[in-house]
Amino acid sequence: MNQRVASAAGMAAPLLFGGALVVLTLVENHFLRSLGWDPLQAPTLDWPSGLALGPYGSLMTAVFITTGLLTGLFGLAFAVLLAVGVGNGYFTITAITLLQQRTPAHMIGRVMSMILFANVGLVPVSQALSGLFIKLSLEGLFIGAGLLMIVLAAWTALDREARSMGEYMLEPDPN
Repeated sequence: MNQRVASAAGMAAPLLFGGALVVLTLVENHFLRSLGWDPLQAPTLDWPSGLALGPYGSLMTAVFITTGLLTGLFGLAFAVLLAVGVGNGYFTITAITLLQQRTPAHMIGRVMSMILFANVGLVPVSQALSGLFIKLSLEGLFIGAGLLMIVLAAWTALDREARSMGEYMLEPDPN
């Protein structure tokens, strides 16, 4: 899902709804008052749902549906990003814990510095390479990255030691 589209949907929904609400409230003011609505005495009575019953009800119904779809798109993107963020945090904590458990105590500093170098220090290098590949083909960059992830996932799934990592973490500490 395109994050820009989801962000735009999240921003457009309240603007569309608010704009339609103001305009239709002014246009259908007489109709709303005939239902018993008064902006000072009974401001929530039959409003904004009552706008769907008025002369421009089909327009308000379309605004309700469109706003709901836009908000749903934004909510779906939010849910996906939330799941990815939680999963990434869980994986990172698990991987670092496993790495520290399997590393001899006198080597932990060196190993962790290499991990941090790989995570932080190589970011500019990967961005520069991505920039070069984007100039060649944006689609090729994403296809290549996707294929690389599939190959690494398959390789990890087929590697006996990688599959047994979770079991190692469940073993009691011998110390």
